[in-house]
Amino acid sequence: MSTLERLYDAHAQAMFAFTLELTRDEADTADILQAVFCHLAKRPSLLRGIRNERAFLLRMVDSRVIDSTRRRKVRLDHANCSPDLAQVSPVKIMQRAMRGERGLVNQYLELMRSDPQKFAVSSAGCF
Repeated sequence: MSTLERLYDAHAQAMFAFTLELTRDEADTADILQAVFCHLAKRPSLLRGIRNERAFLLRMVDSRVIDSTRRRKVRLDHANCSPDLAQVSPVKIMQRAMRGERGLVNQYLELMRSDPQKFAVSSAGCF
């Protein structure tokens, strides 16, 4: 079993609960946990010398939540639109589209068409 698998098995449940408490959104929680474990997969040296793994992992999660919140705020500020629309995550937009809820989806798409650069997403993936 690799170090990453061991960390996941030992701490993922606590990390999920902690992240969900902060984000109040399961999709955002899953995205943040994936980002944390991807970062650790790319840089396993981060774990050297760590005495309290859980505290370290929860701190990583906390930092990612803060980053995500800041990005959302910047997107809101630059989009210059209503807070309700700009704070809806793209994942939720897609979920609503799949359920046939077109009103908010159409507003979001119209906003994206008006200035695509404001909604540009990084293509940097995990691997």
